Amino acid sequence: MLILPSQPRRIELQSFSIVSATCAAAVWGTVAGMLGAPLRVVFGFGAAAMLLGVAGWLRPGAAATPYHLWGRLARAFSRFARVWLAGVCLLIVSLAGRAGSRMQWSRTPSQPSGWIPRGTLASGAYASQSDLPAGASTDEGWIRSVFSWGRRSGHIWVWSLIPFLLLLNGIQLRQKSSLGGQTYTLY
Repeated sequence: MLILPSQPRRIELQSFSIVSATCAAAVWGTVAGMLGAPLRVVFGFGAAAMLLGVAGWLRPGAAATPYHLWGRLARAFSRFARVWLAGVCLLIVSLAGRAGSRMQWSRTPSQPSGWIPRGTLASGAYASQSDLPAGASTDEGWIRSVFSWGRRSGHIWVWSLIPFLLLLNGIQLRQKSSLGGQTYTLY
């Protein structure tokens, strides 16, 4: 993801300065080229950005402030994007529910609650959380399982959730546990 370690080593600061300078050179050069700037101006932007990258390589301490600023911005973006993507997933599920579901209600005068009694699952299915026998979904991965479940059950709309769930998984904040290797037991 975009989030960098909070305590960077020297090589990480050097790498950050080279990568950020290369990206800045590409963006500045592209914008200058699209605005019709002369070729020497476009190359000037690229050369200036690369000189900043080399300066960051030679003096990694100079890259510490932009490095930490990037980390704060990335964490803020990650928090915003997670909430936004979860909202999109909820919207898709809500719209699918408003459009109608395939649930069949059996409400009779003798059963006013609409509860439909079901039989128990096969004994092999109790090893998993779903009604599939154990090992059925582990062989094919969760994406393929969602696709096949959506096709079998007639809930094709659930396929539209997969890209958002993949993005949501990709922007999770990965923070190391503060305990790490410092735990011990007294006997």
